[in-house]
Amino acid sequence: MGSIGMAAVDAGVRDFLDPAEYRAVLNAAPDAVFIVDADGKIQFASERVQAVFGYSAGELLDSSIDRLVPAGYRATHASRRAAFARSPSARPRHCDEAGG
Repeated sequence: MGSIGMAAVDAGVRDFLDPAEYRAVLNAAPDAVFIVDADGKIQFASERVQAVFGYSAGELLDSSIDRLVPAGYRATHASRRAAFARSPSARPRHCDEAGG
């Protein structure tokens, strides 16, 4: 069983580091890291994304995060993403083999 974590990053954290340092910190994470805008478009994907999802970070930029959500969960993902945007917090998601 794997896990996927979601967290909101305070804009002050981004402002504290210069962009290159910020990317380096995110790329140093052992897990795949995404920054997704309010519309669900991927604005950043860490280098680890390719090992986890099979796509290079560049392939995913400006695409919908929904493309990485298993088909059986896509119908509710947009509303869950909107709820998260309204009340962001760390929310670990445990995934079974079906990706749920």
